[in-house]
Amino acid sequence: MLDHASIAVPELAAVLEFYDATLGALGYERQWIRDDRARYGDRTLGDGTFLSVVELAGAVAARGHLALRAIDAAAVDAFFAAAIQNGGSDDGTPGPRPAYHARYYGAFVCDPAGNRLEAVCHTATPAGAA
Repeated sequence: MLDHASIAVPELAAVLEFYDATLGALGYERQWIRDDRARYGDRTLGDGTFLSVVELAGAVAARGHLALRAIDAAAVDAFFAAAIQNGGSDDGTPGPRPAYHARYYGAFVCDPAGNRLEAVCHTATPAGAA
């Protein structure tokens, strides 16, 4: 069900030691840090695709982010349509996200309270592929 989550933190540097130790105790290492973000997780999809466990978003993010795994691109499309029809707002229409990886297909919405939700499929066929 859960694909990845982002946790909003007021200052990234102030929490890195905590998350390095706490998530490290579960076997999750910090994969990278850039700008005002850090990501912890592993590569578990078998094709080298990065599957994040948790991302810390510093001052650039005022809200958290929850990504839910979808079985296929059609489920991502259905998620987006249901959200919009039931009071959600568009925060990223369904489609490929090749900047994430070649088979990433996702959609982003905000719920009526402003929380950001994503549906993602990691096995979508890239556009133009047979």
